[in-house]
Amino acid sequence: MILDYKKYKYSSKDILINALMWIAFSGLIAYFFYRSLLIFIILLLFFPLFIKFRRAGYVFKRQWELMLEFQDFLSAVQVGIYSGNSIENAVLGSYEDMVSLYTKDGYMTKEIRGIITGLNNNLTLEELFYDLGERSGVEEIMDFAAILALAKRSGGNLREIISECNNCIEEKIDIKRDIDVMIAGERLQHRIMCIVPMGIILYIQITSPGYLDSLYHNLFGYAVMTGCLLLYIISILWSEKIISSLGK
Repeated sequence: MILDYKKYKYSSKDILINALMWIAFSGLIAYFFYRSLLIFIILLLFFPLFIKFRRAGYVFKRQWELMLEFQDFLSAVQVGIYSGNSIENAVLGSYEDMVSLYTKDGYMTKEIRGIITGLNNNLTLEELFYDLGERSGVEEIMDFAAILALAKRSGGNLREIISECNNCIEEKIDIKRDIDVMIAGERLQHRIMCIVPMGIILYIQITSPGYLDSLYHNLFGYAVMTGCLLLYIISILWSEKIISSLGK
């Protein structure tokens, strides 16, 4: 099956997990900000927006996993070329290596099977990698496809080209991992700060019962709590965007 990595189709498991997350979040918002079953039901109706918002994260995660597998694929192809094989034979020979690393269900394992089928149907390797680059949305794979096509036309040194592409991808992966380690503390602080407002409300409700009753079940209270909720959501999205930008 040809996979478009720029799009993500939710599985039943994904929908179930996200539904439970949204139910829990809606319950917390409805209780702490409104104490209203009606608000809880209304919030549940926004579940389609929630999974649409989450889709970008799934796409990025899958593209990242594909790039990791592609880097290992290039390493296997590089070994095959060093052994004296043509690049086509090196690609075919990399299949067993990728199966041992990622099983038959790995992204690149499936892609290699597609490449084998394409070669048997008289498609060129350049066309097949260009198609993978377009479908993946991964800049490094698209660059490799363009460089491979140019090298095949001009008779470039494929061994050197693949080695250079492999090194560039490996360097980017290492940098990304270093950044993730550096901002791990900020991610943890962000998640803690997201919980703090509800923790404060819960603390007040426990230590001073009835203190916040004037903010519930009346128009003025709903207006105040809605304003607080909007600021709360904006702060979460803003901080999430900042942290995400640091990780890219």
